[in-house]
Amino acid sequence: MNPWHERYKIWEGTAEKLAEDLLGLMPRFGLPNTDSAPNVRLIRHYVTVGALTRPTRRGKEAIFSGRNLLEALVIRSFLAQGWPLQKIAEVIRSSDWETLAGLLPRPANRAQELVARFAAQAQAPSSRSTTSMPAAAVTSLFSSPTRDHLALEGDLAALGNLTGTACRREVVRLTVAPWCAVEVDLAALQSLTPDHALRAGDALRRLLVQEIRKQGGRS
Repeated sequence: MNPWHERYKIWEGTAEKLAEDLLGLMPRFGLPNTDSAPNVRLIRHYVTVGALTRPTRRGKEAIFSGRNLLEALVIRSFLAQGWPLQKIAEVIRSSDWETLAGLLPRPANRAQELVARFAAQAQAPSSRSTTSMPAAAVTSLFSSPTRDHLALEGDLAALGNLTGTACRREVVRLTVAPWCAVEVDLAALQSLTPDHALRAGDALRRLLVQEIRKQGGRS
């Protein structure tokens, strides 16, 4: 069976497509999306500082490659671990495809990916030549945080957190009654519609009725 990343060697697309696919892949690696969601402006910033290899030009269009997508995943992974962008850029520029893939945590299976996506909602190969640093040399630069990350991933999984990461989210706490409070993700709240509010109210009502019945109360 081919490694997960082999399919992306033929990937290519615009900055918009790169941001969209990066956002879709992040839950597979338990990468948080609470600070700055991938967008065209952020992708261009990564290129400007040298963290992303410059795309090729087709007329007026900038076309990114599968390597760019892999680079972007590595950027997000190590930013989440507290590494400065400039240091990440140095390693990316010196890494080949296989080394970059090895710097990422193991991707989640389908069930884990669905859990990660739910949690997040509640809140052609490049022809450019590169000078590759041996994988062992690159890994040594990140050895400590990588081991810590894998250990943390195992601890969280043992606790039932299948995303492999602890997500920070700002929430709004709505106290409905002295005995009832509802917490809503702040980022999600900004995009909610009245219909969403109605559906959430209906869902909460049904959940409360179910709990009352479980406790032997009146339905």
